[in-house]
Amino acid sequence: MASTDRSAIQYLRYPQLTALLPSILTLIALTLCATVASSQDLEPVPFDEDDFAVSYSYAAVMGTGTYKIHGRRITMLQIPVAITQREMTAEQFGMKWYLPVTIGYDQVNDNNWLENIFEEELVTLTAMPGFEAQLPLDDVWALKPFGKLGGTYDFTRDEFIVLGVVGLRARGTWRYDDGSEFRWGGGLQVAGEYQFETYVSHGFTIFETGIDYRRDTGFNLLERKVNAGIYYHFQHYTPIWDIAETPIRDSEIQDLHEFGISVGLKRPRKIFGFSVERVRLGYKTGTGFEGWTFGTDFPI
Repeated sequence: MASTDRSAIQYLRYPQLTALLPSILTLIALTLCATVASSQDLEPVPFDEDDFAVSYSYAAVMGTGTYKIHGRRITMLQIPVAITQREMTAEQFGMKWYLPVTIGYDQVNDNNWLENIFEEELVTLTAMPGFEAQLPLDDVWALKPFGKLGGTYDFTRDEFIVLGVVGLRARGTWRYDDGSEFRWGGGLQVAGEYQFETYVSHGFTIFETGIDYRRDTGFNLLERKVNAGIYYHFQHYTPIWDIAETPIRDSEIQDLHEFGISVGLKRPRKIFGFSVERVRLGYKTGTGFEGWTFGTDFPI
């Protein structure tokens, strides 16, 4: 039996948002369907023999990890700098600010003919400041609009790329009397980039959903109870995201499945000014795609 405070529902700070939740989720679904329908008419962009188009948006949407995409190895290390301006409660909205810095290594390692293009690993540095607002609808549901805008510098190509992502997520959290927790989340985000030197732009929409289950372990750490959990995260990209495209080979992503485990504190604890709460390890897979990813909280 879920332990919920029914009286809290009578004193919601955002009763209008609660009533609009079904409409918001319906709008997300309709947007996805419309985008999928329009993407069926898209024609592939022709490339000259010497062209090799590379997308850098993975730094915005994938996070820390090492991935293999159609033989192309991408490794990213993200420093997740975040500042919580105010915690979300049942009576007030929360606000969090982000300044993630990502170092990327990109190597095409299965085609010798590309060695004349990439003589060494492609090293990139990405900074994408942004925000996330957390709007409580009741004691279970919360809406999380977010946005990030920044850039990547490619040291090998001596090129600057502008990156951006905006989106909206909804998450429900159920806490039970035995100490276990269950989360369901869904959302829609739009990512895009523009490369100044090559005048190439990429844009795509991501529909995502996932579940997360946690149970108490009976151990304490830093004067906090420790729980462990498992999660699943699904992402659908539309139009299909062209990670890299050449006249000979495509590296595309459409559907990604992530399975993972996590361990953390039931309540965050600050150490030297940094909030310590949770770590997770996940395995991502899709058509021509596999890799390991690392992070903190449930990704939705």
